[in-house]
Amino acid sequence: MKKLYSVLILLLLATAANAQFRMWERFYTSRHPRTGITIANPLGSMTKSGGGVEHRLGNFSYMAGYYTYRGAYPGLMTDLDLRFYKRKCWKHRTKPWMYQDFYYFRSFVGIAGFNSDKLTFMGYDKGDYWYEKGYVGSAAGWGRRYSTVFNHGSDLSRKIGVFGAIKVGGRYTSFALDPIEPEARQYYRLFYTTGPGSILEVNMSVGIEY
Repeated sequence: MKKLYSVLILLLLATAANAQFRMWERFYTSRHPRTGITIANPLGSMTKSGGGVEHRLGNFSYMAGYYTYRGAYPGLMTDLDLRFYKRKCWKHRTKPWMYQDFYYFRSFVGIAGFNSDKLTFMGYDKGDYWYEKGYVGSAAGWGRRYSTVFNHGSDLSRKIGVFGAIKVGGRYTSFALDPIEPEARQYYRLFYTTGPGSILEVNMSVGIEY
């Protein structure tokens, strides 16, 4: 359900963005910050928190991230995110915002336990737990990064700015290196729909770049 809400919000944002499309124009002197400090979606901080550091080289970047999960599948995750930005950059005609689309590939490793107390609204009994199991996986998809700067001058490359990014993609997760015991498989059925291993990946993040 949480993923569905994220998709609906994303669709609404995309609709609003399309309505404003004529307010954007091609920008040929795009800003390429070298470093960005990212915070994972603040709206989901009740169940997930963390972030990463992105280093950019022209239209390519890599980011190392670390996240903590506190929902039905509590645990940790660390990842490496590779992004390939499109050359086109768009600038708003009247506001100091610009955006670039990108494609990404992400690999990750983590651990996830099980806590039925977080799923009582779905009919699960309280008090069912399972210890943390290790998993690995990868994801790929499309994203868009909006950014602006605090002080707008002729040399944008030397300014500190803020940004927001959205990503949509598919995710594959496996417990092959740490198989789930047969008696615990029932606990991890939702791991691939609502947990860290969700097949559909929808992420939003904010941060500072310089």
